[in-house]
Amino acid sequence: MKSRFLFILLTTTLYSAIASAQIQIGNDIDGEAAGDASGYSVSMPDAHTVAIGARSNNGNGINSGHVRIYAWNGTAWQQKGADIDGEAAGDQSGWSVSMPDAHTVAIGAPGNAGNGYASGNVRIYAWNGTAWIQKGADIDGEAAWDNSGRSVSMPDANTVAIGADWNDGNGIDAGHVRIYAWNGTAWQQKGSDLDGEAAWDFSGSSVSMPDSNTVAIGAIYNDGNGGNSGHVRIYAWNGTSWQQKGADIDGETADDFSGWSVSMPDANTLAIGALQNDGNGSNSGHVRIYAWNGTAWIQKGMDIDGEAADDYSGSSVSMPDANTVAIGASIGAYGYFSGRVRIFELCETVTPNTLSISSCNSLISPSGRYTWTSSGTYHDTIPNSAGCDSILTLNLVIHSSFSQTDVITACDVYLWHGQTYSASGTYFDSLVTLAGCDSVYILNLTILQSSSSILTETACDQYFSPSGKVFTSSGTYLDTIPNSAGCDSLLTINLTILNSSSAFFSASACDAYSWLGNTLTSSGTYIDTLVNAAGCDSVVILNLVVNSSFSQTDVITACDVYLWHGQTYSASGTYFDSLVNSAGCDSVYILNLTILQSSSSILTETACDQYFSPSGKVFTSSGTYLDTIPNSTGCDSLMTINLTILNSSSTSFSASACDAYSWLGNTITSSGTYVDTLVNAAGCDSVVTLNLVINSSFSQTNSVTVCDSYMWRGQSFTSSGTYFDSLVNSAGCDSVYILNLTILQSTSSTLTETACDQYFSPSGKVFTASGTYLDTIPNHTGCDSLMTINLTILNSSSTSFSASACDAYSWLGNTITSSGTYVDTLVNAAGCDSVVTLNLVVNSSFSQTDVITACDVYLWHGQTYSASGTYFDSLVTLAGCDSVYILNLTILQSSSSILTETACDQYFSPSGKVFTSSGTYLDTIPNSTGCDSLMTI
Repeated sequence: MKSRFLFILLTTTLYSAIASAQIQIGNDIDGEAAGDASGYSVSMPDAHTVAIGARSNNGNGINSGHVRIYAWNGTAWQQKGADIDGEAAGDQSGWSVSMPDAHTVAIGAPGNAGNGYASGNVRIYAWNGTAWIQKGADIDGEAAWDNSGRSVSMPDANTVAIGADWNDGNGIDAGHVRIYAWNGTAWQQKGSDLDGEAAWDFSGSSVSMPDSNTVAIGAIYNDGNGGNSGHVRIYAWNGTSWQQKGADIDGETADDFSGWSVSMPDANTLAIGALQNDGNGSNSGHVRIYAWNGTAWIQKGMDIDGEAADDYSGSSVSMPDANTVAIGASIGAYGYFSGRVRIFELCETVTPNTLSISSCNSLISPSGRYTWTSSGTYHDTIPNSAGCDSILTLNLVIHSSFSQTDVITACDVYLWHGQTYSASGTYFDSLVTLAGCDSVYILNLTILQSSSSILTETACDQYFSPSGKVFTSSGTYLDTIPNSAGCDSLLTINLTILNSSSAFFSASACDAYSWLGNTLTSSGTYIDTLVNAAGCDSVVILNLVVNSSFSQTDVITACDVYLWHGQTYSASGTYFDSLVNSAGCDSVYILNLTILQSSSSILTETACDQYFSPSGKVFTSSGTYLDTIPNSTGCDSLMTINLTILNSSSTSFSASACDAYSWLGNTITSSGTYVDTLVNAAGCDSVVTLNLVINSSFSQTNSVTVCDSYMWRGQSFTSSGTYFDSLVNSAGCDSVYILNLTILQSTSSTLTETACDQYFSPSGKVFTASGTYLDTIPNHTGCDSLMTINLTILNSSSTSFSASACDAYSWLGNTITSSGTYVDTLVNAAGCDSVVTLNLVVNSSFSQTDVITACDVYLWHGQTYSASGTYFDSLVTLAGCDSVYILNLTILQSSSSILTETACDQYFSPSGKVFTSSGTYLDTIPNSTGCDSLMTI
């Protein structure tokens, strides 16, 4: 995307056109101080008055900005009144300025915060003869960040257009323009906001009003013809609203920023600046002039392109009349940011010519301004004999010259264009194409050399040549490989082939075989390669069978003796035996033997009832017994046991008790069989068994809360307390009963009540007639509260009536403006509701205001009016209401004039008619009031 530029001009210089040159009027009008950016905006309502904006002046705070107005006193520019400073720091007042006459100025301050940060504002000042006095209040932007006052235009002292290019009314930064009219006491908006077409359009970047009923608005970021192509919209006032006049005028292409500047000298002519158009080089910029033909905007003349790339021509534009335009180029060709202004006049005698031309490679245009390098239709402008433009249309065909370079590397020789070359070098050849342009052929040639050599080689069985060929017999052979240069290297090979040899034998061995320095331990075929007498391989092959010897070792532990291979051993040690196997190899057997010893002992034991021997046998009577268990070595240990058996004893009895029983130091609380073990006289167990029955006493506690009294176990209780009673049960144990009693009290009361229509009792009963009633509800203790209600029932009332009225009806303090049924509730004499229903019909009066602007006379309600004023007429409707008609009438006057004109070849009348011969003609255009201006030409 192309960048936006901010141009700061520090000096304002005024020129007057004298003959064919521009002469400066008076001295430079310099800014007040460095960095003021004086001249950032400027406006001249006539030749002797100028307003100059300095948006960065610090007169009322940093960047508050100011405007100075100067008047020409005949010899010099003299400031008229004091500086008009911005309201506050950061306002940048003077960003835009417009003077419709020498006594009125509008000043834009887009940084003002009157309605939020950077909402912006515009102030209008009028000259009272001695000072500039603000006319009306500030015209603030709609909202924060609107940047209102970015552009401003006043066609007369009572109309102003204000651009706010950051307004969000139709999307973020869509922008808008508001037009205000002076009503005698304040600035009042004329019509609705003119919003930008879409978000990011920045509509209102520029604005121009040639009269109070026409406005042109630039939107530099609009994408109607590509991203940021920009566009301009023109609106006309139809008496009640702003209507777009013609279609959008889009920029020529993307990134043109068309609408950066705009100027309308009248309602039918428009100049548009597009400062980044590339028509004469990147960012050269251009201006286009458009005229209204009655139905559409038609471009008037050719694009006025910037003089060179990066001129940014069209950064400002001004048209004092329909045939003159001044165009600012903010960069310019006379130094960095020097800038310049060019002034153009419309030349009516234009000579069109069409030429067909062909050229080789490129063509310089007749004016010398353009160089064309491709075929197409082009336009150029040169002066004709009358001093006006002669517009040339060139149908151009560009024929291309032909150039071809061949870069070749070859071996020894190369054939090119019918000629043989054997040495490296650069060679040329040329032809002429059918279009008459040169065709140049260039050969960059490198010649590389082939080579040859002789090889003498000896190999066993076969030989692989350098190129990969295989030779198996002696002889002389030829072979070819690339040399270091990439060309052929021819080899002559004198080759001798020698033969290899082989031998084969078989062998067998026990366990291992030694062969050629290696010990082989497994059967198989083994191959080894030696060198024969010719120096080639001698391959020896051995088929070997290895038979295995057998060896077995037994590790044995035994008690006392061990039998092995038919022999008995009674002592520990290592013993050997050997055999020969079927393969004739030894089989060796080895015994590692450990002999362990058995043992014996005598035990004398006494036990109660039974005895468990060391090996786990059970003996229940006295006697001598034998038992065997492993000893510490794992062999048998034989034991003789002399055993005495003693006897245990047992007893059993029954008992019963209430609640608990004490036995052998323990308290038992439940029935069951209990066993305990003591020691008898023999020192063995004496087992005692108790069969116990526990009978339970009975205890019961009741907690009761009741109202007034309670009957318990045959007795009535009327007061709260704890009460006891006891009995003896069938088992002979006590039964105890306990009562925790709480007595609560009932209550009673009498109520006297009065109600309208019906009464809801405390318990929720509904009574609709007077009388005495009983009702019961729980009191605060939860017992009954008995209420006697002495009740009086009073009656509500209702009324209904109908009414009709014109426009509005007053009822019960309210003003009602629409028909309907209305209900209100009052209080009757009994103090109950009195419901009043109103059935209302509201008939409408009629009022219509017509705001009319007419030329000369206007017919209204059967009467003709020829003077401006406010007129009234009234009727009575069928419903009997008034119908009032109001006419706000403005009568504008037509005009007439006589023009004496001289033109070359043809004449365009003010309305756009074309006359090609001398004579007296009538033409009609709108005058300054919008009425007919009849011209005799």
